[in-house]
This record gives sequence, C-alpha cells and structure tokens, in this order.
Amino acid sequence: MSDQEEIDVSAASRPDVRRSLAGLALAAAALGAATPAHAAVPAAVERYAPHVRIHPAETTLPTAARDLVAAAGVRWRGCRFTAGVRVADAPAAGGVHAREAALGRGRLAHRVGVGARCRYVGRPVASNLLSRPLQGGPLRARGVPLTQGFVLDLPARVRRGRAPVAGEVSAPMYFEYVPGRVVTYWFLSADSGVVVDAFDAVPPALAQVAPLLAGRRLRLHEGDWERVAVRLDATDRAVEIAYYQHGRPRVEPWAAAAGRLEDGEHPVVFSALASHASYPEAGAHRFAVATGGGTLAGTYDATADGGLRWRGERLLRDARAEGWYGFGGAWGAPAPLGESTDPRLRAARDIGPLGPGPRRGVAPCGWGATDRAGRVAPCDVPLGAGELPGL
Repeated sequence: MSDQEEIDVSAASRPDVRRSLAGLALAAAALGAATPAHAAVPAAVERYAPHVRIHPAETTLPTAARDLVAAAGVRWRGCRFTAGVRVADAPAAGGVHAREAALGRGRLAHRVGVGARCRYVGRPVASNLLSRPLQGGPLRARGVPLTQGFVLDLPARVRRGRAPVAGEVSAPMYFEYVPGRVVTYWFLSADSGVVVDAFDAVPPALAQVAPLLAGRRLRLHEGDWERVAVRLDATDRAVEIAYYQHGRPRVEPWAAAAGRLEDGEHPVVFSALASHASYPEAGAHRFAVATGGGTLAGTYDATADGGLRWRGERLLRDARAEGWYGFGGAWGAPAPLGESTDPRLRAARDIGPLGPGPRRGVAPCGWGATDRAGRVAPCDVPLGAGELPGL
C-alpha cells in the first residue's frame, strides 16, 4: 500500500470527507434511476435546490419514478369509476426504459368505454394525452369521460419508497427549469394520505362517512407528486418561492425565506406526514379535504424536524429528459377507502395525481413561465366542480 493510499483511508474518518463520501453514495443511488441523455444541471437549479425535512414518523419515503413505472400495472379506469381493465404493456425486452417511453410518448393506447356494459369500443386515447380520471378542463383528451382514463396501479411493495443511504433520502429530486422565469422541484412518493382530527364541517353526502374516519391516519390514493417552485428574475436570481399544499401554492417573497436558508441559498422545506405537502416551517397546519362527496374540514398536516433529510442538489434529475415525462394518466389508483363496496366510503373517492408534463402547471399563474419554445407553459388553473387534484 502506498503512502497516498494510506492517507486516503485515514482521511475518510474526517467529517468533511465523510460528507463527501455520503454525497457520492447518494449520487450513485440516484443514478440507479438515471437515463444517459441527461445534461449538466444548470447553476440556478443547483443553487436553489431545497433541503427537505422528512417527518420522523413518515413511513412512505420519497422514491424514483422509474421504480414505480417498473413495478406498476397499467390500467384503464372503467365506466362509473370502476377498476377497469389492464392495458397491454410495452415489450418486456425493452425493460423499464421502454415502459417509460411508452407512457410518456403515447405508445400505449386504449379505447373509451361506452354503453351500459362499458364496452371498450370508443375512440382510442394515447397515454400521453390528459386522461387522468376526475380531472377535466380544456386540456383533457377529447371524448374521455371524467370517470375514465389511464392509471398506474402500484403494488404494496413499492409503498415504502427508496431506502435511505448514509442516513439521508436517496431518491432523485426532479426539476423543470425555464431560464430567467422559474425552476420547479418535484418530489415523488408512492402513497398519499391525511391525518384526521375532528371534523369542523361535514357535507350531507359524507354524513355517514365522517364517524368512520375521525381520529385516523388515512390512505387516500397511491402515488403523490408534490413540489416547490422558485420564481427567477432575468438574471436567474430568486425573487419568490411557492410551497405547494394539496394542489394550491403558498407564495412568499424570497426575502421571507432568507432566514430559512442553509448551505448557501437552499430553502428548508418541511414535508408533511402522510400527505407530503410542503411547508416552510414545522407545526400543525389545518386544511380542508376535497373529495368526490364534498369537502371535509378538520384534517391537518403535521410537519416536524428530526427525521431524514433530503439535500436536493445532490440528487437532481431533469424531469423533461425522463421517458415517463408527459404521461397523461394518474400516478396511482385509489386507496382501499375509494375501492370499498360500502357506498358511504366510495363517496370519498380520490385517485393519484397527474405527474410532470406539458399539461401540468409548473408555477403559479402570474409568474409568466414559458417553455423551451417560448410558448406560455400551463399554470395552476383551479379545478372545476367534481374534479380532484390528487392530494
């Protein structure tokens, strides 16, 4: 063994070197979900990558989109929001890369169910068109009923997420970047739920449901895409930050985040227990849950320090370079609550969210984000009656 080798081994016990080694281990873990087409991460994206605090009691850790795509069954949700049918998959020889490309580039298609027997003889719909059940609007694929559409059906084995490495989250943190406008950081988990306290208000359609739910931590649906967006000026300096909570952004001036930055200009973000909504501080945050049967007021998000940490700058992946980018269906089926044969519980239906893509907003309306071709990108348009964002 040479002197240089001896020095390298002994140096591994130093704190600064241990941090470097941990960073390399995390980067290697993220590359397990990588594609070779990724370019270097832009400086502004790395500069403002969040440092996320995972709740100490969290059981569903962040994961990689590739892990979910590889494990999921692809289904077409049927008439009247039934489980529907399994869709013919990409060739096995292509592996997970082929599955991702099939989803994101519209190489899978299924016909719309029609008639009382829901026969699948209607118009074919490609997987990269917006078909997520329960989500309408002008971007929805023409002729697809609100209760039908593509869904990734996730097995229970992926629910825990990616195992930590060196005591930190090892999953990729995805981003979308529009120079001089915005950078959005996406966080993916395989499950989503809420913590229920006591209901302040119960709509008539859910009057019988509330007693079954109060005081429980509930699974709402599989799959969960959460995010934080940073508004940039023409020189790529941060001017505002948006913390997303249940489909709605909480926007603050960048100056308000100044006291919550670490290791340079990385904003600290607290991920809520079960729901994974993003907050700038620890505590209890009450909100109302919109369901297919009405709105339940009295649920809350709990955020706390002391759990795993997720340093985004070490694990960044360009969402637009991923094969799955643009999949227009739901990233997850309803949890058993929504699948129940009990009509009281089926009223509380929900389904996994729409993931990153050209039909998903990247920033709050008013930020003026444009895509790479200079066209205005979709912003966060409020959903209509009966439409659910996937909490």
